[in-house]
Amino acid sequence: MSQKKKTKEIEKSPSRHDRPRGRSKRKYDRSDTIIGFLTILLPVLAFAAYYFFFRNRDGESLTPTPASVTREAEIPKPAGTPTKNFDPAADPFGGIPDGPPPVFTGEELAACRDSAEAGDAEACYRLGRYFYDGPDKHFEEAAKYFLRAAEQGHAKAQYRTGLCYDLQKGVLEDRAEAANWYQMAADQGLVQAEYRLAECYDYGYGVPKDSATADRWFLAAAEQGYVKAQYKMGMRTTANIRSPETLGEAFTWFRKAAERGYPDAQFCLGRCYSSGEGVKADPAKAAEWYRLAAEQEHTASQIALAECYLRGDGVPRDPDEALRWYRRAAKNGDPNAKRILRRHQEQRD
Repeated sequence: MSQKKKTKEIEKSPSRHDRPRGRSKRKYDRSDTIIGFLTILLPVLAFAAYYFFFRNRDGESLTPTPASVTREAEIPKPAGTPTKNFDPAADPFGGIPDGPPPVFTGEELAACRDSAEAGDAEACYRLGRYFYDGPDKHFEEAAKYFLRAAEQGHAKAQYRTGLCYDLQKGVLEDRAEAANWYQMAADQGLVQAEYRLAECYDYGYGVPKDSATADRWFLAAAEQGYVKAQYKMGMRTTANIRSPETLGEAFTWFRKAAERGYPDAQFCLGRCYSSGEGVKADPAKAAEWYRLAAEQEHTASQIALAECYLRGDGVPRDPDEALRWYRRAAKNGDPNAKRILRRHQEQRD
């Protein structure tokens, strides 16, 4: 080839800088788009079919395995943080000392007022109770008379003054002031004040949070027979250390509160007999305590009792009776019971 021809061919060929860079472009037709779409869609549809139609269907009985049913129910949970205000009316096992409020005729009310204005602490306290608990409620008047009696060292009036500040009844809410009055009444041995003060230290309401001080006041109230404090002591005894000694002590506190009818303690006592913690295992006694709490609409106990009937632990095996207790727990809003009943219905369908 002549030198002139070679020069022309070189001029016609693109230079290194003129050549297109990257991959060559490819034209996609409609079939490529459809294949790509199906590649993504089919796995999604397969997973959805498994999730909604096949999951938990193989060999499923009335309930899942016992461990999955009771995992939440079998572990006693500590009492939750109390509501913003410690409402004693919601506690059927104590909280307000002295029972029903006083009842006055017109003349008796006037006479009691005269005594209160003269500085009689008991008269002030009775008037406070009349306006706080009676049919003619007037919380401002109640707080005024409670405070007058409290300032004279009347323990129950001090406790009531603390409640007024705690519940914002007749005065502005002030938890520090409430804790102060609870302290005064607790120092005089008033059991309700001891328990309230323990809660203040336990949750840091109006005072610095202090678990050791809370334990001391919970114990003081429990030793006087205050049911909720006894239950609290059972829970707190094993909060940090679970040993044969602490488990035995917790069982003793649970039994004291359970025998007084407190459903949370009855449930915990049932768990003690079921697991053999703090006492020799006894399935029959466990079911008995579950039943006592379940009949008070304690949902965790209703589920635990249902499982006893399902497995025949401490009671004759009876799936129908188990189903009845699951329904009762579901009616009370328990999500575990609702899930179990939903699965049971799916099986029947």
